[in-house]
Amino acid sequence: MYIHGIDNSLFDYSLLLTNSTVSCNPDTTTGIKKTENKIQVLFYPNPVQDKGLLQIFTDKTTKVTIDIVDLQGRTLQTFYSGDITNGSNTFNIDTKALSSGLYLIIVNTEESPKIIKFLKYE
Repeated sequence: MYIHGIDNSLFDYSLLLTNSTVSCNPDTTTGIKKTENKIQVLFYPNPVQDKGLLQIFTDKTTKVTIDIVDLQGRTLQTFYSGDITNGSNTFNIDTKALSSGLYLIIVNTEESPKIIKFLKYE
């Protein structure tokens, strides 16, 4: 018996049920292979006073835009826009000009944004 559906990434998949065994093949319906880029984003120290380190780990070269945004959704600074390579990418974030408060770092990728909250203090 086959059951067809759509997963969280909107890719078709098929499940093959035989006796008590279940197997899943995400390529059977569309023929599209998922090559999702795994991205991990870290920012420290948090809370931050004058400067922090943003580390982005990725398993393939990808385009990113890094924005600092306030809680009203206003982009205060586009910190970086361009390609990052696979592996570790480190950025020094200068926060001296920011007032004390809560902010977001939004790392926009080709697939989905990664959001980190940070607290700035004087």
